[in-house]
Amino acid sequence: MNRMLGNPSVTIAVLTFKRPRDIDEALPLLVDQIARYDGAGTVLVIDNDANASAADVVGSHADPRITYVVESTPGIAAARNRALCETTTDLIIFIDDDERPSHDWLSLMVGEYRKHPGTLGVFGLVDSTFGDDPDPWLVAGKFFERRKPPTGTSLDVVATNNLLLDMARLRELDLRFDNAYGISGGSDTMFSRLIRQSRSAVFFC
Repeated sequence: MNRMLGNPSVTIAVLTFKRPRDIDEALPLLVDQIARYDGAGTVLVIDNDANASAADVVGSHADPRITYVVESTPGIAAARNRALCETTTDLIIFIDDDERPSHDWLSLMVGEYRKHPGTLGVFGLVDSTFGDDPDPWLVAGKFFERRKPPTGTSLDVVATNNLLLDMARLRELDLRFDNAYGISGGSDTMFSRLIRQSRSAVFFC
């Protein structure tokens, strides 16, 4: 049986910038997600440092499922767009280099996506953890608390730190991240507005 008929092919895209320890810790976990996924998959590292500072760390993993690319244009929007340009699979899933996937993260994200045929994508929950207890004022301000809508909720605003997107739908809608917000931040917010304007949907996992 052709595995491609069972599950869509997936690229896990992780963006990094001068954080060698984070990307070194993340890569084995992401490769493990691909290894246990019942479908074709790859891990794509976009190094947003023109000096390719992550090259040695990524190269030390020597796994054919890892692809390493340097995006020399500064800013997260350029790195996100480079990930889209490099992706040839059915789906792309963005994850930050300082995040760690839960055991069944990939299968759960793809599973939720398959429940909504024709959707643009799926956004997953991110739980913050800390090496040391945060200051009381941070706890009181609830700065790291994220809303947790029921699974299957259609979202108006999404971030890219745990975001699955359908590449065919992206190409059809001609959606990209705005480089004008690459340094200041906010390109994911603007991307969300484009999604709403296109009357597409991203669902919560």
